Amino acid sequence: GAAWLVVADLQGKAQNARITAAAAIDETDIRATLAQKIETSRETSFDRDRRAVRVRETVRLGAITLSERMLPPPAGTEADRAILDALRQHGLSLLPWGKEAETLRQRLGWLHRGLGAPWPDVSDAALDDSLEDWLLPYL
Repeated sequence: GAAWLVVADLQGKAQNARITAAAAIDETDIRATLAQKIETSRETSFDRDRRAVRVRETVRLGAITLSERMLPPPAGTEADRAILDALRQHGLSLLPWGKEAETLRQRLGWLHRGLGAPWPDVSDAALDDSLEDWLLPYL
């Protein structure tokens, strides 16, 4: 059968529907005829399993996905935003904290709770609220 059909008549509903009149159409013709209705979107996200920023480009005609592809990893602000968004959504455990870093955070936390300033608050909540200040310059 054809990859694309223009359906003129359909009887029934959902999985019981039956096409009674249709014509095959090529995707190139769809793209040429309906070019003004085709939208291309780009989504940048952080892949937790691969620990990498991924970019997906999707071309749609309404709810129909015409094509989808992965693009090369972004650089700069786009990648930085994806990393910060992932940390806000999934927590600071995404960062590769070493034993020394965790020990330092515990000590600084103890000092901050006991003495306050000038010892910084390095709790997850405080670090999450200030990602742009302490992490962004190092991305």
